Amino acid sequence: MGDSAALSSTTLLPSSSSSSILHSSIFPRTWASTCHQDSVWSFPAITRRQGRRGVRILNAAGATLLEQPGGKTVMVELVGAFNELTERMNNNTNKDLFTSSSHILLFNSLKLSIPILQTLPLSRDGRSPLSRALSLALLLADLQMDAEVISAGILREVLEAGAISLHEVRNRIGTGTAHLLHESYRVKSIPSKVDVLDEDSAAALRKFCLTYYDVRAVVLDLALKLETMRHLDYLPRYQRQLLSLEVMMIHAPLAHAVGTNSLSLELEDLSFRYLFPYSYFYLDTWLRSHQTGSKPIVEIYREHLLQSLKSDPLLADMVDGISVSGRYKMSL
Repeated sequence: MGDSAALSSTTLLPSSSSSSILHSSIFPRTWASTCHQDSVWSFPAITRRQGRRGVRILNAAGATLLEQPGGKTVMVELVGAFNELTERMNNNTNKDLFTSSSHILLFNSLKLSIPILQTLPLSRDGRSPLSRALSLALLLADLQMDAEVISAGILREVLEAGAISLHEVRNRIGTGTAHLLHESYRVKSIPSKVDVLDEDSAAALRKFCLTYYDVRAVVLDLALKLETMRHLDYLPRYQRQLLSLEVMMIHAPLAHAVGTNSLSLELEDLSFRYLFPYSYFYLDTWLRSHQTGSKPIVEIYREHLLQSLKSDPLLADMVDGISVSGRYKMSL
């Protein structure tokens, strides 16, 4: 199949002839039960879960991949990753981001990246580069980012390994994806612009990012930072703490500023855990011990505060309504 083939569906289907099952370690729930080692992969159609008109894909794509060494494994990963990403994108509230062109972009990015990623050695955190790339892509899809950002997330691992250049990304995938990758590298280098990281310099760096860089590239870098923070145990303690301090002062507030609150909360939580492990353990234990049944302690005190405010007649005369929200925030 050519790179410009029409692609606008959510599920790629292999042919039904089979014997033993080939399990995938990346997304077994999605496709391991339907992918078979002895299948003759054909791509007869792309089916739409919503019953929309399916679009046929040329069988040449499957045939070309199968002729290559390890083609079946590449096909399994490509089909599964594509289905998982498009399924999550289908849940996006902004349907303008869910188009046939976005499907083509994701498919081409996966087709370029997966064969390369499968040949790379394990990363320092013990994960395969393919697992790292797809985890980042899924995180970006859950954040409801567009296909260009997700495509950049898929290709970031390949680019860092030196297996492909920005020039090749621009020519084979598109200018938009290459631009985001270039911008994300600029965002990554932001902490090196200051000699001493204090409150003032951190605030200046955050302002610089929001002023001069593509906000989508900022979100891409933040998602990559979260993926890194989730797998820090392989580093010496002092390196974990240095990175956590940087995340606490720059990236967590930056994530809040760009509207990715879920990223901000998890970055804060992980940073606190590595910077102050004993305090983190103490607070976590205390919070768990004060939970009443299945109701978190924050919710209990939120309700108490709300009832107290509503029972104040003076306050009731001054405002039209009262609401209270709360969340855990394990940071200083």
